[in-house]
Amino acid sequence: VDEGGYGEIVEGTAGDLVVGDLLLSDPSLDAWVVVESVEPDIVDEDALAIEYRDLESGDEGLMTVADNELLTYRHPEAT
Repeated sequence: VDEGGYGEIVEGTAGDLVVGDLLLSDPSLDAWVVVESVEPDIVDEDALAIEYRDLESGDEGLMTVADNELLTYRHPEAT
């Protein structure tokens, strides 16, 4: 994805995500979302609930992932 204002594409654990990151939500579709919140999951203490907004459509969504799951993301560049 060629979104200005973001750093290099990196892989890291879900626990490394911060609000404002671009997250690759579906690698097969090259679909990126903007992370809006990262909170502990209320059902599974070893998981994180990630609220996001789709970069293309603007639709909101929620995904739950293990806190140590490897994800592909980009942090915003420091201004």
